[in-house]
Amino acid sequence: MEMRRYLMRFVQHVGCLKNLSSLRFTKYNQYESLILPIVHYLTEHGVDFSYDTTATNILVNRKGQDKVATKIEFTKADKQEEIFLTPDDLVFVTNGSITESTTYGDNDHPAPIKHTLGASWELWQKLAAQDDSFGHPEVSCQNIPDANWTISATITFKDKRIAPYIEAVNHKDPYSGSIVTSGPTSIKDSSWLLGYSISRQPDFKAQKDNKLVVWFYPLYTDRKGNYIDK
Repeated sequence: MEMRRYLMRFVQHVGCLKNLSSLRFTKYNQYESLILPIVHYLTEHGVDFSYDTTATNILVNRKGQDKVATKIEFTKADKQEEIFLTPDDLVFVTNGSITESTTYGDNDHPAPIKHTLGASWELWQKLAAQDDSFGHPEVSCQNIPDANWTISATITFKDKRIAPYIEAVNHKDPYSGSIVTSGPTSIKDSSWLLGYSISRQPDFKAQKDNKLVVWFYPLYTDRKGNYIDK
């Protein structure tokens, strides 16, 4: 489903894949450049955001080909609640997410491994149980192979001696104020198939001039590293 949506939306840019010239980037990270302004705008226009809230089920009334959501069941601050809907209400659902159940680590602690699906997948399962037309979430969330992209990290460099090495590979000065990698750079000799991506610096509004923020990830998480034996 997601692949189909991407094709429908971006197939006209296939010819630009060789140089990624069709990509558009925000000035800062997407949270500060997109999410915060949108939340501010919607709040100013009367939209009510309900935080600390998890939708646990959406009950759907099926009549022939029609499907009408009648009730949203959710927890708010660990309290069970519900909202009854009318045929005029619109319900938008995030059914599954690759970042669901994300855990976080730091320099001294690895991210803990969780095996729970997470709320968005569980919600999709409950929807699919009501009607087959809601899809098959198990195809995307069960029997995940060991060789897959499950880890990513953000590295902040303070040592400017790193920049010349990046510039030698990407032919751009990381501190130039423009997009550095124009997408991911893969290290093909890495057994983990490491990759990194560097957006326009500073990536954060409050980022200091001497810092360089790099997004870093391995694609083959089931293999031992070239230098780190794990």
